[in-house]
Amino acid sequence: MITASQARSMAETRWGKGGTHGYRTNRKGAFYYSCSGHGGYVIDGRCLSEAETAVLTEHISMGTNWKALEIYKLSTGKVTKFRGPENYRNARYCAVTETWRHIPIFFGEEDCDWAVVEHFTTIRILGVDRDPIPTLKEWYPKCLISKTA
Repeated sequence: MITASQARSMAETRWGKGGTHGYRTNRKGAFYYSCSGHGGYVIDGRCLSEAETAVLTEHISMGTNWKALEIYKLSTGKVTKFRGPENYRNARYCAVTETWRHIPIFFGEEDCDWAVVEHFTTIRILGVDRDPIPTLKEWYPKCLISKTA
């Protein structure tokens, strides 16, 4: 699973550095950040069930899905770096001790996609109680008809 600092780095790359504030969630691998320009959920796809992955992939546009490349140190068994799709080409690593793995990362943006995340999964920000239905009616009216998870 990605760590909070890795998720924060991804959030800041996507939504802007400075003034970032993190919120705890109820699931390992799911994070919520408010950054200088925007914010929302950063979710390691490995923490989702098959049904949750399918429904998030269906309802959150492909522009908000991101395949991260993970450098995995074979010698220590620990993840050392993540690289997003914008910098695959320039990535260098030692093929003997490290390997790349594709990791699905979902971004549920704070204005609309958060409602898809909270409606179709059990992921929540701790201490925050909000109703996703009004946001879904405005942004994703068709997904209210097709709730499968």
